[in-house]
Amino acid sequence: MSQNKAFSTPFILAVLCIYFSYFLHGISVITLAQNMSSLAEKFSTDNAGIAYLISGIGLGRLISILFFGVISDKFGRRAVILMAVIMYLLFFFGIPACPNLTLAYGLAVCVGIANSALDTGGYPALMECFPKASGSAVILVKAMVSFG
Repeated sequence: MSQNKAFSTPFILAVLCIYFSYFLHGISVITLAQNMSSLAEKFSTDNAGIAYLISGIGLGRLISILFFGVISDKFGRRAVILMAVIMYLLFFFGIPACPNLTLAYGLAVCVGIANSALDTGGYPALMECFPKASGSAVILVKAMVSFG
């Protein structure tokens, strides 16, 4: 029997979900950048206004990264990762329905918070699943973001 936890069924599912979450992150970031013109028209602003919207991702990440390590340790990685996925889904369904730039900015901040939650839960979980190949497991995270 392999000593690698990642080959048992629950761990395979967990690893696939973590990588899928990073795939969602890649989609969320590129969605805003590729749709700047249509978003500018929708929110009656220019590209600078949409750049402001995109900056919300960085702000959300910046203000929340300090707290999610402790939250992940206290409530568990699974709960933090699930919260991140819920926040990504809120963004994906909320942006098209958003009536103004202010609410869209709030959703962008949520995506930044989701990214912090995903990082503080996902990276350690992957390193635990692949103790002998943790570097490779983490590199694959970057690939999944790029694929998104």
